[in-house]
Amino acid sequence: MLASTLAAPPDDIYALAASLRWPEGEVRCPHCGESRVSQPSADPLRWRCRQCQRRFTVTTGTRLHASKLALTDWWNAAHSDDDSTAGVMGLLSTSRVTARRVSRILRASAMPLGERRFAALLVSSDSSQGVAQQEPWMNWTEAQRRVFTAVRSHHLKGAGTNEIAHTASVSIRHTRRCLRRLAAGGFVKHNETLTTWGYDCIPIRVWQLDLTEQTISAMMQLPYQALPPLSELPTRVPPEFWSVFWSGFSAGELRLPEDGLLVAETMLSVRNPWARLWALHYAPLEALRELRTMRGYTSGDVAQEIDLAIERRSRA
Repeated sequence: MLASTLAAPPDDIYALAASLRWPEGEVRCPHCGESRVSQPSADPLRWRCRQCQRRFTVTTGTRLHASKLALTDWWNAAHSDDDSTAGVMGLLSTSRVTARRVSRILRASAMPLGERRFAALLVSSDSSQGVAQQEPWMNWTEAQRRVFTAVRSHHLKGAGTNEIAHTASVSIRHTRRCLRRLAAGGFVKHNETLTTWGYDCIPIRVWQLDLTEQTISAMMQLPYQALPPLSELPTRVPPEFWSVFWSGFSAGELRLPEDGLLVAETMLSVRNPWARLWALHYAPLEALRELRTMRGYTSGDVAQEIDLAIERRSRA
């Protein structure tokens, strides 16, 4: 079970939460900032401000404000390596609506799983404004995060809006909006370049990362998103890879899986990293296994890449 791999919650989760929210050791009212507060003995989980007379808890004014989930549930969710809606549903046995909200809050924290992510959930709204000025990606929507990581997946070669939308699983219209906002913030840029299409080169405009200091910081904080799997394996080689094939026949006439061995051998023997990635990701498994036994593919880096691809795809 996934829950068995999680870090066990501390005995006093509320004391830990208070120490994470107020690391200086002085509890402050989230409404007025007053440090003179009292804690009624009848309700040790609440404080009362002596200045504004308002009551508050350790989650008041944070991302967990008004949450009906126990802090131990948030602790487990913050330590889980699957923060998707389905993963949260299985972990906490909640409804899909609640799991979706929890997943959105976890990903918005922009922190790696563990105590740092749990602590990020307890940042007060006043403090989070200052943090957001230094780390603007903390206020990105889920769609913006997915679009950013999709651009990063295609950064070496660049990608058009439609390809980014497919990778991010976001509508094309909304992808355009996200790209405009990311470009305005200095995280991505629109470049004109030449690309091979069939046996010709055509000019296209692609999106790539704008490798500024803040972009690199965002890349370090946000999780990497790899190329998504296809629901069905392709039956033809994409036209952008036709130019890597030997002369004497048309790559457009090749069919998969019938010509799988020829396709895999050709695309894994060239220096084009995107052709190699495509072959490892989409070439028939039988072709990769047969190629692994052939001369030139029994050892070395390419052999290791083939083994990893076979293992990963066999588990899927």
